[in-house]
Amino acid sequence: MTDAEKQNLIELVQQHTSLWNEEDVQYKSFHSRAKAWREVAKDMEVTFKRTFDVDVLQRTFKNLRDVYVRKRRAYQDAVRRNSGLQAGALERFRAWPFYNSFVFLDPVNDEGERYCNVETIHNDNNSLLDVEEISDITAAEAFDMQSETGSCKRSRRDSIPVLGKHTRK
Repeated sequence: MTDAEKQNLIELVQQHTSLWNEEDVQYKSFHSRAKAWREVAKDMEVTFKRTFDVDVLQRTFKNLRDVYVRKRRAYQDAVRRNSGLQAGALERFRAWPFYNSFVFLDPVNDEGERYCNVETIHNDNNSLLDVEEISDITAAEAFDMQSETGSCKRSRRDSIPVLGKHTRK
């Protein structure tokens, strides 16, 4: 597909919210989504005077959307990590020709806040420890820190491998 055809595809899909908006009433209806894709294919055929297979259009749109989501996530991560980046450095993420065409997906692609299940280690001053400081910590100090944070858990079952079987101690 040419860039003009891809741009038109994005615009046509944007008009059919049942194809991309999970909050649309028809989003989960297979028949209405199939009908919407047939309408998109028909509009593409009228505009470009050639036939378009619905499967090819779906695959092309999915690939374009996946690229947009990756570029958007990379842009957001770069902003989060380097708040002082110059505008030119951030614009390279948006240089993809279809980036601005996909901004209609932002409300439905909002990933929300990310959480990490790894606990941070704090020293007595309640500040994060650097890697160099962590390497200087003895095993006893690390155990004490885990005891204070409550992150040290005992296994429900201690096992000893014996000929491929596990036995309780």
